[in-house]
Amino acid sequence: MKLVKMARFATVTALLSASLLSAYSNYKAKESYNKMRSGMNDLKNRIFDLRTVINSLTRQLKAQNASICDADGSNMGINQSDAQPQDNKIETHYTVKDHNGMVGVYNEENLLVDEKSIVIASLPASDRQDLSIGIKVNSDKELDKLLDELGCIKYGNQ
Repeated sequence: MKLVKMARFATVTALLSASLLSAYSNYKAKESYNKMRSGMNDLKNRIFDLRTVINSLTRQLKAQNASICDADGSNMGINQSDAQPQDNKIETHYTVKDHNGMVGVYNEENLLVDEKSIVIASLPASDRQDLSIGIKVNSDKELDKLLDELGCIKYGNQ
């Protein structure tokens, strides 16, 4: 009888040990999971902070670009605020040239930004020759003037 009691005690002890070990493992797993979640939240916050810094730097760079000397040196490095009053927009440089037999407007990266509904073959020979090479303009105002001269609808006001 004593042997049976000892066997039962050993069985109960083994079951309790297994239960405690399982509970401890679950506790440690949950603890690791919580640490991982905390680390991920910390990482998300750092990414958000970095995005904020990048956006701030981007705004600063855009503001500095407005005051930097033009590529051709025409404003000699003078800030727009020190120069004569002008529009506060950054001027874009365009090239107007032939695009599949129509007048095309290209940006500084030589990407087509607009195609006008005027056939190049209908223009005078001198204009056709200029458009085959490409006519460079340095502002929206110059672009509007050129397109008016070519008989196009004003750029941006279609």
